[in-house]
Amino acid sequence: MLLPSCSTSGVKTIIEVGYNPKLKDEIDQLNEELKKITQLRSKIHLNIQGIIRQVRLKKIKFSKEKKKLFGNMQVQFNQITKRVNEIESEIKTRQEDQDSLVANGRMSASCKVLAGVILRIRDVEYVVRESYDRAVTFLLDGTYIRTDKYREITEDITRS
Repeated sequence: MLLPSCSTSGVKTIIEVGYNPKLKDEIDQLNEELKKITQLRSKIHLNIQGIIRQVRLKKIKFSKEKKKLFGNMQVQFNQITKRVNEIESEIKTRQEDQDSLVANGRMSASCKVLAGVILRIRDVEYVVRESYDRAVTFLLDGTYIRTDKYREITEDITRS
């Protein structure tokens, strides 16, 4: 990716490659929903197990109300389990979309890069602390972004 001149107006500049922030936000929201639903499912499962344990230990029969309540809890548990599976599937699909973004881990700036610019290659973030007055290339090296001499990028980077 070829970076243009950065503005000196003090505006926060974030440059991202191989990263879709909307997808990331959606994945985070789905994970939060999954966490809440999983906690609810655990509570319902615990209640169901408690009722089953009472029946086994005391060898009593349910009243019609308790049978209805028990049946409703089982239906609710099954619905929540189905929703958990749907959310997990959605998360997996969105994560695959995020991972399918092709990034060779390189950004080139043909001009000045000012301090305060935030560069993000995939999920690694680098905050420029000192301005670069000359052309520079930023390379992804594992979990670290390092700088190198300027290399012009000619290939077209698209989704795989």
